[in-house]
Parts: sequence; structure tokens; C-alpha cells
Amino acid sequence: MASQKIEELTLDLAELNAISEKLERPRNIDAVLLQKKRIETEISNLRAQVDTFSKATQIRVANNEVKRYECEISNYAWDQSDKFVKFFIGLDGVQNSSEESVVVTFSCNSILLKVANIQNKDYKFEVNNLLYEIDVEKSYRKIKTNSIAIYAKKATEGKNWSHLTTTEKRLADIKKHSLEDDLETNKDDPGAGLMKIMQKMYETGDSETKKMIAKAWTEGQQKSLNPDLQF
Repeated sequence: MASQKIEELTLDLAELNAISEKLERPRNIDAVLLQKKRIETEISNLRAQVDTFSKATQIRVANNEVKRYECEISNYAWDQSDKFVKFFIGLDGVQNSSEESVVVTFSCNSILLKVANIQNKDYKFEVNNLLYEIDVEKSYRKIKTNSIAIYAKKATEGKNWSHLTTTEKRLADIKKHSLEDDLETNKDDPGAGLMKIMQKMYETGDSETKKMIAKAWTEGQQKSLNPDLQF
């Protein structure tokens, strides 16, 4: 091996250095200096080979690492008690994850869950614009068999959440206020009235609102094509 060869040459060089200190004859001195130069060159070349091999190995290992992709979790259930808003997220095999790889970041009005490396995939679950504030310090999560439960502590205990987010509530309010007028305007075609409401909410809504409307529209289209389909 190159490393072993370098060790042997280093010992040879040390011995020549010791000998050269005792030499007096010019011819002998020149011969030792020449040999030392040859050994030093050989050591330098071997070290370069070792460095090249090491870098190649690192690149090969890096290229062979399995790339992980982040998957966004969109299917979940939520419930509430007087003290908590609870989220239930199904995720196969999560019970085998370490505590450090299942992280929930709470803010007063948002929740971000990140799960690392389950079958070479990372997962993310995010809820923004919560309807009311939560108590960050008293919120927590539990890892269960094939699922994660998140307990968001209500900042105001006993307060009922009619919706999960301000976006959902805004959608419901817009729909409520617009429904009668638009349906009255389109009495002969109620479907057109509903479409007009959806279009109005999409045009005036924020990114979260638009995402929810797009999802509802897609599910509605799939449902009309397959009435037995469950969401």
C-alpha cells in the first residue's frame, strides 16, 4: 500500500540524514544528497496518489448516497378540547424514527412538522394562519405507531375554534355573504352562481385561499367523474 511505502521511505530518508551529518568526502556527500532527493520525490508522488485516491473515494461515496425527497403531508384530521387543538397525522413507520428526526416548530399562529428519513423520504406538515393564538411553550407532539399526534395548547382555554385557520374562516364568510346574491342573480342556473362565488374568492384570496379552492375544485371534478370516490 502507498501509505506503508511512504513510512518505509521516510525511515530511509531519516537514516540518510543521520549519515550525511558524518560525511566529509564531497563524492560521498553528493551521492547521499542525490539519493535523498530521489526518496523525497518518490514520497511526494506517493502522497499525491494517496490524496487523489482519497478525494476520488469521497466523490464516489457522495455520488452513491441515496437522495431523499421532501413530501408534503396534506391528509390529516383535527379535533379540539377546551385546552388543545389536536392534529392526527398518519405516517407509516414513524415509530422507528429517533426523537431528533421528528421535529415540530410552534409559533403563536403556525405549526411546522418535519420528519427526516423514513424509507429515504423526508416529510413536512405545515399549518399557517391559525384561527387563534396558541401557547408555544405548552404545545407538544407524540410519536405513536404509524402516526404523529400534535397538541397545540390554546392560548385562551375554552374558546371554540369554528375553523382551523383564518383562511378557512374567511372563505366561509365570503361564501356566506355572497351566496344569496349570486344565486339570486343566477336563479336559472345555480351552478353558475356557485362557480361565480368560487371565482371571486380565488381572485381576491391570498395564496392559502387559492390553494384550498384549487384543491376543492380538483376533488369536485374527480367526484363528479367517480361518485364512489372518497376524500
